[in-house]
Amino acid sequence: MRDGRRNKKTVNGKLSPRFAKKVIRKTAKGNRIESYGNAKRAEKIWRRAYNAIPEPKNQFEQSVWLEIFLGDIFFSSQIYAEALPFFQSAYSNISGKGKSNPYVHLRLGACLLETGQHDEAIDHLWRAYQMEDRQFFRGTDLKYLDFLKSNLNLSM
Repeated sequence: MRDGRRNKKTVNGKLSPRFAKKVIRKTAKGNRIESYGNAKRAEKIWRRAYNAIPEPKNQFEQSVWLEIFLGDIFFSSQIYAEALPFFQSAYSNISGKGKSNPYVHLRLGACLLETGQHDEAIDHLWRAYQMEDRQFFRGTDLKYLDFLKSNLNLSM
């Protein structure tokens, strides 16, 4: 207790408005720093924000964005085995924000493919494709779209 007030992170199963704003500010700060090319420093800021979110983290939608950012740090460095758990956590978030996000499916599918889990990769890459279409794959390595096409006999 500080000054007679409790510093609560959650209210009724959600992050308190005050704490949620703090997480959003830290996330935005990490985004700014990362946009200037300092991924290591951004990662530290995102990790602090992520670690501050109470357990179970998959209960809070704010976790999804931080998991995406942290996963992308490893994905862009081609450390797919490290990126994979972040995208799996984002996908399994009970808020539904991960399951309805085509980017989560794309990155999860890519990580699964890169770690040799082809059947699961097909499932998530197909979901990303269904949610968006092949244009969505343009900013990524086309091998993921080619893999999907060859495994589902798609003519695109």
